[in-house]
Amino acid sequence: MTPCQPGLSVTDSRSRRARFPPRAQIAVRSDTSACSVCEDPRTQGASPVVSPSDLHPLLAQVPDSATSAAPAMRERPTMIAPLVPPQSPLQELIHGPRLDPPALPSADKDILYGMSTVGGAGRLVETFVMTGLGWTPGTRLAMTADAEGRLLVVEAPNGAVTVTADGYFRVPYRQRRRLRLFLGDRVLLMGHRARKRLLVHTPASIETGLADSARLVARR
Repeated sequence: MTPCQPGLSVTDSRSRRARFPPRAQIAVRSDTSACSVCEDPRTQGASPVVSPSDLHPLLAQVPDSATSAAPAMRERPTMIAPLVPPQSPLQELIHGPRLDPPALPSADKDILYGMSTVGGAGRLVETFVMTGLGWTPGTRLAMTADAEGRLLVVEAPNGAVTVTADGYFRVPYRQRRRLRLFLGDRVLLMGHRARKRLLVHTPASIETGLADSARLVARR
């Protein structure tokens, strides 16, 4: 028989034992009811599905259409093109739009250009121009000098000058003296393919014809 504690009666001790049983006699209750989702074989090994109401009670009040529309709005963003004012130079704003310059005429396909240096005994040769004119070795030529320092060369059956086997011809000394054409001078050759004519521009005639261009280059 267990002795009573001082100050406690036997009745009080028994009532205390009834209210507070020993720890060994306390039965631990566990909920052994199985979850219907866990017992479902289709959900074995799968991640549990959590509804919005399980996370927060307020999410249960949000309609499903609102949650399903959010990803769609993120996938299709609305782009607004910026408004950019037209850019115009100040002169166009003051004097109006400028007119386009007239188109330059296309180059004549029959015109041939070349450069040559006066060689020994007045020799002139330019393969591109001579081939374009069709002047083969043995072609006879006639030459005429004008007052502007140019030499016109044309085909002539009785011409005094002949195209050599190397594809060049010589300007006679008398013509060179009249044109003030010296050995080593650079000349501009301009031929016409259809007319079979060649115009030799001496340095003096080039300077005269390009006077406007020379003034433009020398302008400060």
